[in-house]
Amino acid sequence: MKSRQSISINTTSNTYVPQKVGISELANLLRYDRISGYTELTKGYQTIHIGENSHIPCTVSRLTENQLKNRSGITLPYDHSRVKLLETTSDYINASNIESEDGVRYIASQGPQENTVADHWTMIWQERISVVVMLTNFLEDDKERCCQYWHPKGKVLAAGSILIHLLHEKAFAFFTVRSIKIEHQETKDCRLLSHFQFTRWTDRQIPYPSDLIQCYRAVKRAQDAQPVSPLLVHCSDGGGRSGTFIALDVLHRTGLTGGKVNVARCLTAMCEQRMNMVENLEQYILLHQTLQESFHQNVNYIRKEWLREAVTVEMMKPPKENRLRKEFCELMSVRPIYEDSMKSAGFAHLDLNLLPSVLPGLFVVDEFRVTLSTEEGLGYYNAVSFPTITDYTGIIAAQYPDDVTATDLIRLLVEQKSPVLVTIHPLIELHSTKLWYPEVSSELQPFKIQRVSSSNITDEIQHAILLIENVRSHECHRIHVLEIMSWTTKSVVPRDAKLLATVIKGVQHIRSQAEYGPITVMSFDGAAGCGVFIAAYNATQQVLVEGAVNLFSVVHDIHVRRPEMMTTMDEYEFCYRLVTRLK
Repeated sequence: MKSRQSISINTTSNTYVPQKVGISELANLLRYDRISGYTELTKGYQTIHIGENSHIPCTVSRLTENQLKNRSGITLPYDHSRVKLLETTSDYINASNIESEDGVRYIASQGPQENTVADHWTMIWQERISVVVMLTNFLEDDKERCCQYWHPKGKVLAAGSILIHLLHEKAFAFFTVRSIKIEHQETKDCRLLSHFQFTRWTDRQIPYPSDLIQCYRAVKRAQDAQPVSPLLVHCSDGGGRSGTFIALDVLHRTGLTGGKVNVARCLTAMCEQRMNMVENLEQYILLHQTLQESFHQNVNYIRKEWLREAVTVEMMKPPKENRLRKEFCELMSVRPIYEDSMKSAGFAHLDLNLLPSVLPGLFVVDEFRVTLSTEEGLGYYNAVSFPTITDYTGIIAAQYPDDVTATDLIRLLVEQKSPVLVTIHPLIELHSTKLWYPEVSSELQPFKIQRVSSSNITDEIQHAILLIENVRSHECHRIHVLEIMSWTTKSVVPRDAKLLATVIKGVQHIRSQAEYGPITVMSFDGAAGCGVFIAAYNATQQVLVEGAVNLFSVVHDIHVRRPEMMTTMDEYEFCYRLVTRLK
């Protein structure tokens, strides 16, 4: 997540009129200048009326009997567009009908409070909602942003005349999906509801577009299956986050059909139906960034049962007709480019990078770097955090240590509570290996390291268990080490897919036995080979969890955090070959 930063807004003329832009031109709008900032986006944003439109009546929400039903007095429904409850004593709920130019209907609502839970479910039943998007956590900054308006699985919540049963819940790295059955106590009618809670967006933190787009695609698939019912979107107060998400869907659908979008005009129309549908320039920029990602052409989910045949057929085609190659070419075209100023920690610790003079471009971006405690060191190690399909900080990719940084590697593994370390390339040629990976035991103050066991999973994969003790605190950490013996630095991929599939299976088993902690994967520069492992691991996990694979998005997530990874077609094809082995 990106910390919210103050973005300067240049004064522009009120005569500026935002125009439609082609979806291929969105990238031009997103060009950032160090001096003038996001010039074109700022101009467009300044044309939108933020806050309450004084000429639009907003009286019902301010009635004395309704004030306790509002989380705040900042975001309220206008009289003309408010949702009216038909079967309750009071018809008021802090929710608004939002209609796009194409006639698609949405509902933007505040997050339920304890005293409005029954009203919330009454609205869902009345409006025949089948998909709900929740864009807030229950607590943010120790303040309730939304109450939990369902009970855990196995318990039934009675809210007015509606009974709510949680059937299934599946947590992903960026969002949680719930299947909920709702039942009307009087008529005994039952309906199913898909509930998506995006968990990476707070008042203080703006999400990455690549994170938000994954949630959006899942929501869109669910909503497209129920196109008649309106999409219900809520955050805490039903303002900027909800408006950003609704605008994303409106503009994505508009762009698909017409090829052009007018973001400012869309939000202006929405703000006349509910106040504060965008609250700040950061949300406006995020909307453009996520919208641009939504138009990637080669994002394809391949079902598990079709995977082997689909991949085999594509690999037999000439390069110009190969869809997998088209996917990869687009991936490379949208790969982010980070300036050296965004890698300040790496340049400040040149002596702590294994290959500083040869590969300075491999320094990690500060925003994604895993930091160490500074109690006994400099707090720096060349390591990056990556999400898995189900865990936002599920994998760490790091470079091999030299003699100076061997202690920091151990600190990294201990502080992050990593249960398993995968070494991509053979360790025998690395001088520091004897310091942190001893045959019997070694000491790296304040740690004592002991090899508890060592065995071969195959002739090419060695498995060892290390016990690391902090002699000062007497705390111990146990870690499994899987060393790939045959993958040399001369090869971008291992000898065959079966080898890496075996490693991944071993990692999955070890990870399932651990309570928490990320997988750590390591290579000579922290990039070569690590990207292949992460992509293969996540693609494998995606097939197991979702029953399908979307390798484009898997690799794009990697590129966002480490653009130097997964840069060859050989690596991309290898990952496809690996997942076709899954049964």
